Amino acid sequence: IMSEDELSSLYNSSEINSFITFTSGEGWGRSIAEAISCDLPVIVPGWSGHMDFVNAEYSKVLPTKMIPVPSIYHHTGWFTQDSKWSMISDENIVSTILEYKNKFVEEERLKKAQTYGTIFRETFNSKETYSKLPDLIKDI
Repeated sequence: IMSEDELSSLYNSSEINSFITFTSGEGWGRSIAEAISCDLPVIVPGWSGHMDFVNAEYSKVLPTKMIPVPSIYHHTGWFTQDSKWSMISDENIVSTILEYKNKFVEEERLKKAQTYGTIFRETFNSKETYSKLPDLIKDI
């Protein structure tokens, strides 16, 4: 387990220039949110909980398709035979990453990430989030 300082050092390291995940499903996507809040460009699948806050204008969102969860995971109790999860539709993940890198010059990619990092921190800070809770709870 990493401390907040260690995580911050990792996300803000000069050796880290993007956050990439090919997750099949996230409840919310905390690590994605942390990367965005640290002004990192992100590459994510276009399905799951993180899509509530990932903005395709500032991030690379990969197309996905829903497929049955492999039977080897059914014993966990989390999945049934009818369960599905997402898989990235692009058969060649490397080409997608290279396209992303080549599509935007590094400076432009970082500028977009910094812009969205600012928007994200203003939108999803604790004060803004807590102010929305009463309305959410009221509807439950």
